Amino acid sequence: MKPAYRRHPQQRHPGACLMKPEATYDIFRKTSDQDATWVETVDGLEQAKRRLVKLACTTPGAYLLYDPRLAEFIEPFAESA
Repeated sequence: MKPAYRRHPQQRHPGACLMKPEATYDIFRKTSDQDATWVETVDGLEQAKRRLVKLACTTPGAYLLYDPRLAEFIEPFAESA
């Protein structure tokens, strides 16, 4: 008798390995020294950097990048980011 194998409930495709989802980042636009408005959420740091550049070109202003895993705003263009 063959053993019955069951998929993990979060596994969408039989035989597929569970992959760690890419980190998401929230982009905010500063509206004053103490306030910011949420703009959007993006997947991955590289995509967040590209989006920040595009936003700054189309709608100039100060933008912030929030990393929910760290629960803080980060500097995306720093050498360590």
